[in-house]
Amino acid sequence: LEKPPLNAPYIEYIRVLQEDFEVRADPYEPLAKALGTTVTAMFQWCKDFQSVGRLRRLAGIMNHRVAGFRANGMAVWKVPTERIEEVGTYFGNQQPITHSYLRPTYPDWHYNIFTMVHSKKVTNADDYVKQLAQETGLSEYEILYSYKEYKKVRLMYFKEIGRASVRE
Repeated sequence: LEKPPLNAPYIEYIRVLQEDFEVRADPYEPLAKALGTTVTAMFQWCKDFQSVGRLRRLAGIMNHRVAGFRANGMAVWKVPTERIEEVGTYFGNQQPITHSYLRPTYPDWHYNIFTMVHSKKVTNADDYVKQLAQETGLSEYEILYSYKEYKKVRLMYFKEIGRASVRE
């Protein structure tokens, strides 16, 4: 399908849908209201925009540190080339894994799949990654823990247009 041009109404949807959601029973209601539409119509727009390849997903992102998840472990795995799709798909279907990526390897870095696990304690994350290793038969992995967050922002599109936030 051909992607529609990014006209002013599309840009407004993008601007509104990338704002932080309120924590409430109906988190999409203020967004739809800001767009002058219903939640149902807003979701239909999202489905249409997704079908032409302009939108991958609409999701809320929880601040894991505020929620009490202090152990943030990036498990890096050395996965044989012939098992990348199998293992990558398996990891992608595991609920405790929040991010899963295939990355290039280098002469001094042989890990090609990266998986992020958030846990309240390091021991819980360690145990979970060990379990994944047993389930997949992978023995070459490391867990890289975050101890301090210096910056974490998401890319915001069309902010320069100068519209007030949904929450203002």
